[in-house]
Amino acid sequence: MNKKNRVSQKARFLNGVLAMKLTVLIASVCLTVLSGCALQQDLIGLNDRVIALEERNRDLERREATSKRESVQLQSRIENYSKINDEKAQKLRSQSAELQAMFDGFREEIQGLSGKLEETDHLIRQKIKTLEDSGKSTENQLKELEQKLEQNLNARAGRSDSGMSYQVDPTPVSDPIYSKGSSRDRARTSDSARADTRKSQVANGLSENELYALAKQAFDRGEFQTAREGFQTLITTYPKSRRADNAQFWIGEIYYRERRYEEAILEYQEVIEKYPNGNKVKAALLKQGFAFFNLGDKPNARLIL
Repeated sequence: MNKKNRVSQKARFLNGVLAMKLTVLIASVCLTVLSGCALQQDLIGLNDRVIALEERNRDLERREATSKRESVQLQSRIENYSKINDEKAQKLRSQSAELQAMFDGFREEIQGLSGKLEETDHLIRQKIKTLEDSGKSTENQLKELEQKLEQNLNARAGRSDSGMSYQVDPTPVSDPIYSKGSSRDRARTSDSARADTRKSQVANGLSENELYALAKQAFDRGEFQTAREGFQTLITTYPKSRRADNAQFWIGEIYYRERRYEEAILEYQEVIEKYPNGNKVKAALLKQGFAFFNLGDKPNARLIL
């Protein structure tokens, strides 16, 4: 009985163990099945995540590539700008150096020209001083020559007048030309009155020598208007007279003494052109030179003198 009980207990134990194993096996199978379902879902989720990550990675790669291209372009632009700036800076430095060299050259030229100008100015001042001194000397010489010429002319005129074979009536001629009236009254004498006077003188028998003597006497007294009209009357009335050249010369002398140098030059020229063989040509040329000198026309004065 006991043996049967032990066998029965042992059988029950084995059955329990077997049942337990079966339960464990079933549980394991269930767990395995259940675990397989869970793993498949995880794999699907993981696959989705991997796909998403790959997409993000590709997007990042695209962005990185774009950034690299932009970076390369930006770097290229920066390098170009830098190169251009360097070239411009080099060009500016070169131009600045050229300008500086040019300015230095100009400065040297200006300094040289300034020195030359100072030297030229000094030389010009010396020449001007020399010319002024020479002009003063020439002027003094001309004055001396003029005085000598006046003396010679007066001496010749005196000898010529003293050699005349006639006597001049000391009584003043009643003609207005030779009267001692005021210069204003003489200036108012009309041309017709002068013509009448000349006719009356000729009608009264005044010869060319008498006309010349009266005019020369008026000249010596300083009555230049009267003398000029007398000499002009002689030239008009006796154009072939041997004293016509002298009369023409004294008309020029009257203008010269009145400081009417331009008119004097013209009258002296009349002597030279109308009476080239007369004895007053040289004197007329000389006094013409003096007249040019007094007018300040030194080139013509030197040309004649």
